[in-house]
Amino acid sequence: MPPKTETYRRIRQRMRRTLNYGSKRMDSLTLPLSEMVVDYFDRYAPFDYMNMDYATQLSRDGCVDACTLLVAMVYVDRVRNMDRCYFEESDPSELYLSALVVASKYLQDGGLDEFVYNDEWGVAASTSTRRVNELEVQMLNALTWNANVNESEFERTLESAERWVARKRMRQNGFCTYNEAVTLSEKTPFKEWRKILKTIAYTCIALTTVYVASLVALTSAIQVARATSGAHVNTPAAISENYTITKEIMLENPAVQIEAEPKFCYPLCDVGLRENVTSFQDHRIVLQHHLRMPIALRST
Repeated sequence: MPPKTETYRRIRQRMRRTLNYGSKRMDSLTLPLSEMVVDYFDRYAPFDYMNMDYATQLSRDGCVDACTLLVAMVYVDRVRNMDRCYFEESDPSELYLSALVVASKYLQDGGLDEFVYNDEWGVAASTSTRRVNELEVQMLNALTWNANVNESEFERTLESAERWVARKRMRQNGFCTYNEAVTLSEKTPFKEWRKILKTIAYTCIALTTVYVASLVALTSAIQVARATSGAHVNTPAAISENYTITKEIMLENPAVQIEAEPKFCYPLCDVGLRENVTSFQDHRIVLQHHLRMPIALRST
């Protein structure tokens, strides 16, 4: 089996999330992956098609995992680009079987429990071992015996499978999950725009936070200033009330004197004139009606 390195574990975790495995074992293919293989040959093989039952049976009986499938699809796509005549003239089922045989031997060492021998592939594909051997040699010849798969090829095939599964699930469900949305936008022009929009969004959030904090601080300062000034400065209502009290006291007791009064004053001689007093200035009574002649200050 493949080495259990940290990179391998990350890839397995990624495929479990994006290839619709979930909590299931990864020793066989999911239904969307088998459907992806059938769809691939339907699009690129013009003269024949692959049976869906055959693809699922081969995946189940041959214990094909996701890594083996991806390497096999790299081989199939490579053959399609290198020798299109061989690709179009071959039976999709046999082409897929031969690619799986080569991919399985490329990833698995002989003698291990995970290794699948050609006779077992023959049983899974309902064909003879001799035919499996012939198909394997034909595939190697089409690949010019170059079975190596580099990282970029594997990554490109994995991303293609992830996008296909995400689109399939979105069409079936009528909506897309967060993982599917990320997968579909990962290798599109929107990816660069998404980075720019994310930066703009973070900047707007920071500016909005600063603005709201400044507004709250300014409002609090204004309220504190109003409360402080109200404790020391008389309001117009308080001044009016003081004037009213002083007015009533002086009207009821004309003998009340103010320190700043001169030696002569203008007392009220008629009670009816008290109603004409309208204002005070410098603590003096200003009369709006005619005043009588001044009289001497009353004796204390």
